[in-house]
Amino acid sequence: MRRLPTRPVDEAPRLVYGPVQSRRFGRSLGVNLLPPGLRLCSFDCRYCQCAGARVRRRGDDQPPFPSLEALEHDLAAALAAEPGVDDICFAGAGEPTMHPGFREAVILARELRNRYAPRASVTVLSNGVAAGKPSVRGALALVDHAVLKLDAARDEILRGLDGAPFGLSARRLVGLYATMIGIETQTMLVRGAVDNATPEALDALGEALRFIHPRRAQIGTVSRAPAVADRARPLWPVSRGELRRAVTRLRAAAPGVEIVAY
Repeated sequence: MRRLPTRPVDEAPRLVYGPVQSRRFGRSLGVNLLPPGLRLCSFDCRYCQCAGARVRRRGDDQPPFPSLEALEHDLAAALAAEPGVDDICFAGAGEPTMHPGFREAVILARELRNRYAPRASVTVLSNGVAAGKPSVRGALALVDHAVLKLDAARDEILRGLDGAPFGLSARRLVGLYATMIGIETQTMLVRGAVDNATPEALDALGEALRFIHPRRAQIGTVSRAPAVADRARPLWPVSRGELRRAVTRLRAAAPGVEIVAY
């Protein structure tokens, strides 16, 4: 078992933060569209590294979503200071598509990118739950990298690892992704109390990827300890060798899909 490095649990990220060095996207400016101090997400992933009080929806007595005016001010200032960044990434402390003005935020980010850093890409990291909504679907079609989570193609793993909301099945999620063009998927492989790196789990995932046929399937593993650890039911990363073998197995199951490790 490989021990995960720990880190101090910081406050939730600012509206615009970084740039940070991303394994996938280079020097990336992060955008956190969620209310400060909240880990707002429709999933509850057991490996989540985000700090803050975790909620599935914002209450009336909780901090408001950042305004588009604040995003314009902060992102323009960050891009003016760092015009050589490689990427602008909507991620933050949870699920960015939950912002009521998500589509408008994406359009604004594209406009500011074109003005200050035309070589940069615009990326969204999402759990995909809201991808069926027309406004969210339209926004995802506007970005350079729409990266949607697919940790499992089996219901028991989707619930046990990601804390998927009631009523969301793996089949439904896979079917939704299959109707979208140009998306990328991301999968976090783990061992432990929930294991999505078994041959059976990988074969089911490979079948799903063949059906979805994403532009690219990104396969990784956890690199830091979760913000809230479950000591009774721990998780740990797969080894680099296991990750390579998983990618090889998935490539055989989903020929024609670009599958990469990160």
